[in-house]
Amino acid sequence: MKVLIVGNGSIDNDSSGGSWINRHTGNFLLKLKDRGFKLTFCDFEVNRSGFLHDFDLCSGPIPVLPVSTKGYFRKILGILSVFRKVHHVDIVYIFFP
Repeated sequence: MKVLIVGNGSIDNDSSGGSWINRHTGNFLLKLKDRGFKLTFCDFEVNRSGFLHDFDLCSGPIPVLPVSTKGYFRKILGILSVFRKVHHVDIVYIFFP
């Protein structure tokens, strides 16, 4: 089953190209992945702040669909890509812990 997980925080990017989220969210995604779900994680993308973001998305097997926060046009394109993705999944889960 294909699932699009829409996060409620942000994806922090660091200078080395890593993408980070909160470890509780990351562990939740890994548990779903272990149960056989085909996941895609979506959230807004920001520069690395380090605040509560300690799970490296790049090290895991979970595809990421980041929505840029840099400029109005990029935000619109990112949101449109999420809407396109919605049509290719079975479930949309809006993550709100």
